Amino acid sequence: MGRSMSSRHVVQTSEQEDLKAMLRNLELKDKTNNNVYGEFLTSNTILACQYGVKKQSLGSSSLKYTKIGDEEVLIDKDKNIRGTFGVCKSPKFAGLSSTTTIQVSASESIDGTAKTVGGHMCYMQLAQKWGALTKEIVVFDSSTQDYRAIPTTNSYILCHYGQGCIYPIDSGQRVTVNNTQYPLNDYKTTTNSNLIGTGASKNYITLAQLKSFGFEYNRQTYINRLTNYTTNDFQSVGANATAYLQEIQIQLDYLNNEFSNISDQDIVSNFNYYIEKYGIGKYDEAVLMFMAITAQESEYGTLMAELWDSNQNYVYNQRGGGYSQLTGITPSNPSGNYVDFLSHVGYSSNDISNILDQPFHVATYLPMSSAGYAWTKGNALSSDITIDVIEYGIRKGAEMKLVYLAVSYAINGGYVKSQLQTLLNGKTFSEPSSPPIGWKERKLSYNKAIQYFSHGTSTFVPF
Repeated sequence: MGRSMSSRHVVQTSEQEDLKAMLRNLELKDKTNNNVYGEFLTSNTILACQYGVKKQSLGSSSLKYTKIGDEEVLIDKDKNIRGTFGVCKSPKFAGLSSTTTIQVSASESIDGTAKTVGGHMCYMQLAQKWGALTKEIVVFDSSTQDYRAIPTTNSYILCHYGQGCIYPIDSGQRVTVNNTQYPLNDYKTTTNSNLIGTGASKNYITLAQLKSFGFEYNRQTYINRLTNYTTNDFQSVGANATAYLQEIQIQLDYLNNEFSNISDQDIVSNFNYYIEKYGIGKYDEAVLMFMAITAQESEYGTLMAELWDSNQNYVYNQRGGGYSQLTGITPSNPSGNYVDFLSHVGYSSNDISNILDQPFHVATYLPMSSAGYAWTKGNALSSDITIDVIEYGIRKGAEMKLVYLAVSYAINGGYVKSQLQTLLNGKTFSEPSSPPIGWKERKLSYNKAIQYFSHGTSTFVPF
């Protein structure tokens, strides 16, 4: 990674309006050779180190920025990083005794999993300047009357301590359309070209399967439901019902003006990306059951956020949201999953605090990634459903009906991993005396899923 700085592209004053438009598109391209430069880095940029175990951010108040259009972007001399990357796993320390052991939470971890890690404490010794993997962007800095290099997501900075490379994994930019700021989201849009999940190693599901399965991936029913809300729907959950409608209107603007431009194939590519990202694609059996569960939880993509129900003592941020109905606070999940999930995908604490209704927000912007996250958490029971339930059941030779029952318990919450594994040790399915919530509908979605999705090496028999 220790490459020299590449050739420069100087942004002249006359290009400011063009550059401003490019920033709106979150993608910088040279007009002559279509070479992608990457996104400018901001105070919200998330960084990783090739030898580190924790993500870190820029965001220091001492950082220096220069203005381009409406954006304040980092300049090359600034390399302040909010904290360290935890432990340095550089080969430089191979064979040496560990000097520290740290706990890394799921939201801090680069791969999204909580862990205990031993090694040598990270002590950053940063190089003097950022490097560029592609062409370097240079702008005129009015404060110094000089040209400055601007790091982008195609830049890196070297660390002399572990001889590793530190690089951005998220620019931290937020998408602005018609003066409205949209957050990070699952899908590619005309203004958000870099945040789509792409690059899955194979098609775990196809568009034809999704259509045959009857899954409403275009979210039209959800859009209709948001459109029909009035202030009366929110009188019981807070004094400022108007604020709810304003937040919903921003979501409707996004769905109608941005999401509506996404092709069917891009949506399926996104599904496949998150199926792979969260490890669901390891087994065809897991993909099949994941689609059956998301279908039941979301009524085949039409119920993206659970309805608020005072009879169940829910408050607005305790309802389920997304394709697998990621949960808020419940008796079996007293801390809820929303804050951990939003932190996991890159939201700052300030971003999260500004969201009035987290279920609506997740349902609008993050339906698929939240479903994958719920699958790895078993709704906060420390159960990765693919590994701890499905893989375990396959190894034990359990009937797929029994495995699916265990999956349904896991996604509902209320059972710990050891209980689920004890259930799977029985191998043979029988109807449970205390079935999981929605068990009748879950069986129907299972029966339908086995008609359209691959069975892997296992035998699936309908209920």
